[in-house]
Amino acid sequence: SEAFRRLVGAAVGAGVDERDAPAALRSVLGAFMERLPQGERGQVTTHLPADVRRLTAAPPPDDATPPPRTVADLVARVQAIDGLADDAAEPVITAVLGTLRELVPEEAADVTAVLPQELKRLWQEAGGP
Repeated sequence: SEAFRRLVGAAVGAGVDERDAPAALRSVLGAFMERLPQGERGQVTTHLPADVRRLTAAPPPDDATPPPRTVADLVARVQAIDGLADDAAEPVITAVLGTLRELVPEEAADVTAVLPQELKRLWQEAGGP
């Protein structure tokens, strides 16, 4: 889908090798969606094509690790899922979330409303490619 191509482009533009982009997308989208309440997660995913929706499934919950509340938490969660290098994770997260926001403009304000302050700022300031 065009949405998938745009998300891959965002990840590649942020430094991910193209063949690793789907795994990076899965980790970023999954970790971010883990932060959203189930109802809002459902609202966001209804606007996405099936190939992207599949990437938004949060990884199995780790009862010892709560959903991310800060950018550092989100970076750590993405790294735990995908193993992105320290210096690569935050730019990839920012690029992918910026593109996601562009793909679901009708949900942007609702997502903003449910995020903790630091992640809210990241979501609002993230820019796509």
